[in-house]
Amino acid sequence: MVDAAGPTAFHPAVPRTPLVILDTPDVASLRGPADLPRARLDRYYSTEPCSNCAASCCSAKVELTTVEALRVAHGLRIAVEAVVQRIDCPPNLADRMASVPIPLDDGLTVLRLRHSAAGACVFLQRLLEQGRCAAHAHRPALCHFFPFRFRVNERTLSMGDPAVCPARWVKSAALEAALRRVHARWRRDFSDEKRLVRDWERAGGAARPWREYAEFAARWVEARRKWTRPAWMLVPATRAGWRK
Repeated sequence: MVDAAGPTAFHPAVPRTPLVILDTPDVASLRGPADLPRARLDRYYSTEPCSNCAASCCSAKVELTTVEALRVAHGLRIAVEAVVQRIDCPPNLADRMASVPIPLDDGLTVLRLRHSAAGACVFLQRLLEQGRCAAHAHRPALCHFFPFRFRVNERTLSMGDPAVCPARWVKSAALEAALRRVHARWRRDFSDEKRLVRDWERAGGAARPWREYAEFAARWVEARRKWTRPAWMLVPATRAGWRK
């Protein structure tokens, strides 16, 4: 997630102005004789370019909070280690991450959606020449935000590059409303993540391993979000090679 000047800390605050998508034509504005024919062709304008896409966005490195990772795992009935991979976070970059760095016995860690050896998201499913997301209904906020540039709380933020999409996006009131809901949920998740990491630090987390954090986080989220955690969500005690 970056602002107009480049990467920045993205610590959410209560928005004072509505989220507005920028640099994207409104579907209601495509009314002129020159616009209407093009608006009917997917390769020019579309409210759903993803329907004809080869999933170019699925190579993006997407950070997510522990809360989001557990939501994906809960929704797909898989272990959280199948959702994320751990990335070392240099202390001097901790304030520039789109998630809260987690202190562990081997240093600061941030979470990203797991990628395959080919470099694509593990949830990418190929269908002929197109691509589909197997976790689409549970995807984290940064995936929702792709590829938009938008303004919220008097800041301009962007995620990804719309040039990779097969058609020009056309925004609508419904699309902006959906992104506002995602942004509001992400702010709540981020706030919870900060409290989770704070409680973990108070419990001596900087001297404890990932396995203990994963269990601590699952119990913490379960207690506050009223989720029922099935046995399959537990992280195996030993699993070599899953960290990258």
